[in-house]
Amino acid sequence: MNARIRAWVALGAAVLLVGCSHAAKLETMESPQSAMVFGSVTADEPIRNVRMLEFGKVYVTFASEPPKPQLLNNGMFDFENVPPGRYYVESIASAHNLYSFAPTADTDIDQFKQEHLFTVKPGELYYLGSFRIKITKNAGTFSSGEMSLQRVKSPSEKDILKRMLRIGKGSGWEPRIQARIDQLK
Repeated sequence: MNARIRAWVALGAAVLLVGCSHAAKLETMESPQSAMVFGSVTADEPIRNVRMLEFGKVYVTFASEPPKPQLLNNGMFDFENVPPGRYYVESIASAHNLYSFAPTADTDIDQFKQEHLFTVKPGELYYLGSFRIKITKNAGTFSSGEMSLQRVKSPSEKDILKRMLRIGKGSGWEPRIQARIDQLK
């Protein structure tokens, strides 16, 4: 009887593991106007989310949502099927920290636009860059910490695109990705 129970438990665990696993795969391209925004960010702990918002757009729960990122376990990320527009990275979340780049009431909006906004054109593959988050001051009990975002050379745009090409089979993104890789040679 114990052997039968162990077999059922093992089978159930295997089904759960297979059902919960998620292989990285690009979404199917929705239209020729669809763009992709991609890059890489690392920190001392795993990155859990990169949040990108369209500038000037209000996101209301259930009515509209910001673009959803795909995060790979090596810090690479992409936003697929992004409509043309002006965007900014609002925040990056790691396992225990939230790094915010959102404007506040004290923000000089013209300076913010110059430093943080980027324009995504129809059909474009937009490379944000590769970055490393460095903690410059640890947070206290009643105080926030400080960080800096440093541009790094690796992974390169080409390295990220090669990874996207591998996980994009059958998505419709392959010709665009390959063309951009060929331009970078």
